[in-house]
Amino acid sequence: MLELVDLEILTVEEVKTLKQNAIVKRHYCMLRKITVSAPRTSITAGEQLTIAFQWQRFSLAHEAYENDPAADPITFKINDQAPDTMEPVDGMDTLTFTIAEPGIYTIKTLNPGVDNAALEVVVSA
Repeated sequence: MLELVDLEILTVEEVKTLKQNAIVKRHYCMLRKITVSAPRTSITAGEQLTIAFQWQRFSLAHEAYENDPAADPITFKINDQAPDTMEPVDGMDTLTFTIAEPGIYTIKTLNPGVDNAALEVVVSA
């Protein structure tokens, strides 16, 4: 069984011992999460890549994440650069990623109280 407590989804199970019954609650997932996706994760220097960010909310009825039309800002950063913020529409926004220097770039979200995501993009010469 799943239960919502604040911003967290917990599994709830009854554990029976010889002397007592206990209710055990464990972290299952956060109520909300951000997904980060792209059509591919390897590009050449100077090539454009569209990266999609999507809010999702866990549905207790379906026991799965569903797209969330929330317009809450999404904070993200690329490697050690300063964080940036985007304002999604209907829970979604995109970032056009282009870089001239080869390397491995990690794009990760930084929102508090949610399951954040990361996407690694390999840029070759």
